[in-house]
Amino acid sequence: MKRGVKLVIVFFVLLLVGTFVFFAFKYYSPKESFSLDTVLLKLNIVEKGQTESNIKLTNNEDLEKSFSLSFSNLDGMVTLEETEFILSPGESKDIKILFKDSEGKVGVYVGDLIIDSNSVRKVLPIILNVEDKNRNFAIVNTPIKEYENVYPGAKFGLQIKMFNLLGDGLQEVGVKYVVKDFNDNVVLVEEENFAIKGSIEITKILDIPKSLSQGDYVFITSITYGDVVTNSGYLFKISERKEKVSFIDFNFLVFVVVGFIILIIILFFYFLRSSDELVSELEKQHHSQVKNYSAGIDDQKNKLMIQAKTEKEKKTILKNFNDAKKKIIVEMKREQKRQKVELKKMRFSKKSRKVIEDKFPKWGKEVYSKALETAQISNELKDKLGILKHAYSEGFISKDSFEKGKSRITSAHKKLKRKSL
Repeated sequence: MKRGVKLVIVFFVLLLVGTFVFFAFKYYSPKESFSLDTVLLKLNIVEKGQTESNIKLTNNEDLEKSFSLSFSNLDGMVTLEETEFILSPGESKDIKILFKDSEGKVGVYVGDLIIDSNSVRKVLPIILNVEDKNRNFAIVNTPIKEYENVYPGAKFGLQIKMFNLLGDGLQEVGVKYVVKDFNDNVVLVEEENFAIKGSIEITKILDIPKSLSQGDYVFITSITYGDVVTNSGYLFKISERKEKVSFIDFNFLVFVVVGFIILIIILFFYFLRSSDELVSELEKQHHSQVKNYSAGIDDQKNKLMIQAKTEKEKKTILKNFNDAKKKIIVEMKREQKRQKVELKKMRFSKKSRKVIEDKFPKWGKEVYSKALETAQISNELKDKLGILKHAYSEGFISKDSFEKGKSRITSAHKKLKRKSL
């Protein structure tokens, strides 16, 4: 393979490896010191009711770790069985949290469970909805994909479905939309009225003020009918703006990636084919050797058959030459197999193609010589067949070499004309 092609292959391999390493470092998430089995606690309790919830905390490190738990907001509404404990390496613990509404005040309350371990802190957001015992509606919030990336100055959107639990009658209701941060500060309020019969689905799009800081927020939908209020909270996060990849950019990226893959495949098969060319050339030489020497042996046999004077002599010549031919061909193929193994080893060494190709003439001369030496035939017959070794010493593939060999065989036969087997 040419040096230029090798450099191209090395370049693209390094490019692919570099691309992989870049994206691996960019998107690789290091192992967390400890982990929780949930990213949000969202619960509903009836006014003056209570409920329990469990979260699993796991120590992912190889060292023993101590943990400290506390809450922000939700004062008087949450209780922990344990606030401090130690976990062994790989150990997990179920943390039981009791939620209780002592004041009987309907609404959506937010706060955080704060978990500290040495210098590592995790915050688990909590949304607690205290419901009226006589609530008249149900609310289902569904995020709109287009508005999932929420950042200061952007828009936030939900599909809100409201179900009337009072029956098929038409009820006039007031609906309020409130956005609160997790310090219980109200940052946005909107109100409107609806007449609901059965159910109604609306799309609510809010403009997020540019002044809002990044962090967790809750979107609260409240339906008021008479003196009864029905609430539903939905957690969302305000974060940095993510640059969208345009359709054109995406297609170009796909085109580049697919192009690289196709190019690598082409270069791979080119390299494979180039490597196998030497094997193919050697196989052609082997095939020609077997064909030419087989023809030479038959030619030698036929010449002597013509010279034979008796039927017995002809049978002896025929038997001896056929037997010798089989044994020599077997030994030739054995030697050729050894050459092919040696070539394959040389292909993956640092030797150049020219060095390997220079081996071919030497191998060509050796095959028949070694086969003749190792074949179990009489020395007298080896002497006669040894003529072929000299006849084909100049080459084994071209017709010219084969014709020269024939000429030498004919000349050699004249010298053996009076000899018999």
